[in-house]
Amino acid sequence: MPGNASTDTYPLRRGMYFVAPAGARVQGGAGLLIVSHEHHPIFLLGGPVEQRGRLPYIDGCTDSLLLAPPLKGDPCFNHLHFPPRTLQTQHTHPSARVGAVIRGSGVCVFVSDTGRECRTALKPGVTFVIPAHAIHAFETQEETMDVVAWHPDSDFGPANDDHPMVNRTMVRGVSAAKLPKIRTMMTAIEPAISADN
Repeated sequence: MPGNASTDTYPLRRGMYFVAPAGARVQGGAGLLIVSHEHHPIFLLGGPVEQRGRLPYIDGCTDSLLLAPPLKGDPCFNHLHFPPRTLQTQHTHPSARVGAVIRGSGVCVFVSDTGRECRTALKPGVTFVIPAHAIHAFETQEETMDVVAWHPDSDFGPANDDHPMVNRTMVRGVSAAKLPKIRTMMTAIEPAISADN
């Protein structure tokens, strides 16, 4: 059970996920563990993963952002849903992807370092790492497939001068994002953030 402190316990069901910045001990079951020492995540517990993604992706696939980046540029965790008879367009990503198949089955088609097209069968429990810039695509036959994937970086998310609380705080019709004189300076809160993590 992941916990924020040694005495905290949280029951996990199939399809759930968590972030445990203070470490965790998991008893029973199986899953994918990703460890990153470069960021300051927030303790989170979520799931189970839904049947389909909430956002359109490519080639009929859908995506849900399960764990959003706390700050722009931070890692994120996604659920990708592939419908039956998916022939995904070959593509790349600017950073590595680490993931696991959680439901259904399919194939990962990728181009090896020698330029040869390779195919790897995917089924629940299979984990994978797709290196940055690697050409790949996913395919399904008659069955759907659901994958969770960790991205080590993001190109969007909240920033010190751009987040919903400051953007939607209005002073006589003007967003606080445009009023630097009233905004809290990051240096005033950095010691508190460091103490919490």
